[in-house]
Parts: sequence; structure tokens; C-alpha cells
Amino acid sequence: MGICYDTRATKFPKSKIHVIENEKEKIFKNALGKIDFKDLFMQSLSPEFLKLFKDNINLYYSKPFLEGISYEYGLMEKPINKYKAFKAYKDGADNKYDYFCMYRLHRIFLNDYQIFNLERNIDLDRLYLYKCFAYLPISIIDKTYFLFNKIDVVYETAVFLDEDDKNEDKKFQIFEKYIDYLLQNPEKYNLTKNDVNLMHNVILTVFFSDAI
Repeated sequence: MGICYDTRATKFPKSKIHVIENEKEKIFKNALGKIDFKDLFMQSLSPEFLKLFKDNINLYYSKPFLEGISYEYGLMEKPINKYKAFKAYKDGADNKYDYFCMYRLHRIFLNDYQIFNLERNIDLDRLYLYKCFAYLPISIIDKTYFLFNKIDVVYETAVFLDEDDKNEDKKFQIFEKYIDYLLQNPEKYNLTKNDVNLMHNVILTVFFSDAI
């Protein structure tokens, strides 16, 4: 598995707004399935294209994700190092608006946390999914394209939003509570209030357009 330092020593915040329910967890994970990010990333790289890619690696528009996935799987002449992979993903997601890193962190905190020696954190799984959604290009939101050509982030976001009360008058109640909490505590999550407002407005506009 390569080097993986004790990331459990890192204390990530928890809001207590989201509650982990075992049966619901199983439903979510069965509906979404596991993702092999190495296969997704590498499947379209022929030997010729891989050489071209390596020769022009500095031109790749998602450098933090590239660094993360290289350390996670031992690609591009990098050794496997889960600690450096996680650090690269988090830097890209928190500081560089890299929506690939945001999505990878969502999946790490949802079902790959043990690989990185982390604890399950439902707040961060939701946060990085919602932040990813907010910063996606419109061509992915309108489903002209998909993330990594296969991942339907719109569907996935809808699956998690459906945990809210089915009563239309209380639609997105948990989401709204979480947004309020983030607005009060943005620094705990390396967010700005503009980040939080964007997440709020984009998601409500796409899924509940009468709200805006």
C-alpha cells in the first residue's frame, strides 16, 4: 500500500447535522458503487498518448489532482504515498478550486477513508461533493459531459439531497441547516463565505429553481 502516515491524528470538524445511519449508508453506497480512479484516469491513455502526456505534464489544468493520483497509485514515476496523495488532494480542493480534487475527497470521506488511515466523516463527504458541484463547468452540470467521462455528479448530488424531508415544504432542510452552519464556521473548513453562498445558490438553482 506504500507509505501512509497516521492521518487519524488530524482532527476534522463535525457539525452533528448529518447523522450516519447504517442502512442508509448501504443504500447510498450500493446506488453509487465504488470507483477505481486509476482505471478512470488511465483507461484512455495509450502508450503514445501517455508519453505525450508526461512530456507536457506542466500543461495539465488540474495539477493538484495529477499529483494526488500519482502518489495514490504510483504513477508518473512517483512512489505510492497515501499521505502525500491526500495532502495534494486537500490542497487542490481547499486552496486551488480543483473540482477533481473536491470529488476525490468526497469519495475518500465516503468510502475510501480506511485506505488513507482516516475516519469516516459525513460532513466532509457532503462538503466536498457540494463544493465540487458548485465549481463544475456548466457543460458537466447540464450533462453534455461527465466527470472523468463517466461520473454523473448531478445524479450523485441528488441522491444525497434526497435524504432531506420528503415534504416539499421542508425540502432540503438538512442541506439548509448545513449551509447555515458553514456560514457561521467557514474557517473550520477552509472556506470563504463566497464559497458557501456559491454552493447554496448553485445547488438550489439546479435542484429547486423556484428558490431563486
